[in-house]
Amino acid sequence: MDITVTHEGQLLVVTTPYSGTWNTRANELKGEWSRERGARIFSCVHEALIRQALVNIFGTDGTGPSAEPRLARIDVAMIMAVRSNYRQAECVIAGRTVAKRRGRDMGATLGEGVILAEGGFAGCGGSMKYPELSPKSTCVVHMEMPAGALAMALERYGDAIQDITPEPEPELDVDEHIAPIVIVTEADDTTAATPAPAEELLARLARVEQALGAQQERIATLEAAVGAQQERIATLEGELAQERAQAATQVQAAAEPEKPEEEINAAQAAEIFGVTASTVRRSLAKPGAPRVRGYRHGARVYALIEMRDHWEATHPVARI
Repeated sequence: MDITVTHEGQLLVVTTPYSGTWNTRANELKGEWSRERGARIFSCVHEALIRQALVNIFGTDGTGPSAEPRLARIDVAMIMAVRSNYRQAECVIAGRTVAKRRGRDMGATLGEGVILAEGGFAGCGGSMKYPELSPKSTCVVHMEMPAGALAMALERYGDAIQDITPEPEPELDVDEHIAPIVIVTEADDTTAATPAPAEELLARLARVEQALGAQQERIATLEAAVGAQQERIATLEGELAQERAQAATQVQAAAEPEKPEEEINAAQAAEIFGVTASTVRRSLAKPGAPRVRGYRHGARVYALIEMRDHWEATHPVARI
């Protein structure tokens, strides 16, 4: 978060990153916290003291060269080895949180504008009551901060912090890189060996047309290949539709229930053999008579053949 100081009538609206030191000083300067705006609101009467407090804590009041953004390389392990930071749960530089552990078994979280470049932090650190940040032996982060804050950090921690802001590329001097335009007249003898501009344009146009023709041939070849593939796809889709229809027919046939058993009673047999039903019943009641009831539909003809053979054996005169 950038530091801003805005005038609104007789009031001064100040936004800063979270800092316990700043909160203490802001309360001393009678600054009221606005939850809706996320800012401290002061009276303009104390503007000089407010700006001085911002510079002392954050290294800048949001104006001038001290507010220019810089990129810092921070060795967290070296900073936490300093006596004042040893076994602390939070690493703070120029009022800004670099990393913090909220609980012993909770992972370390990086502050705003901070990315981990090398190494890392231990999975847990400290005790339940007093958690510790516990960076590993190699723990380097990159952090964006104003130039004033970086200057404060360099003065306090020395080699643990480095300014790695990339230098801007130099601006191109157009006058030095563009050749001057020379106008050649017909009277100048040096133009004899120089081709005329019209001829150069015609030659270039011919090359462009040749390249365009080659590209058009390539496009035609690709279109033909696409057409062949589309025909192949249509053929495969037709074959697939036929196979699906055949499969559906087979599934439907397999799903049809078997026809119930068809019984051949005495009346039907009498009609077939041309006798009375009572005669059929008496014949079937004799030992060795064929089983008439219970034959399936497909086996009916075999039942009739058995009945015929039995009838001829018991009634030699009556033939079917």
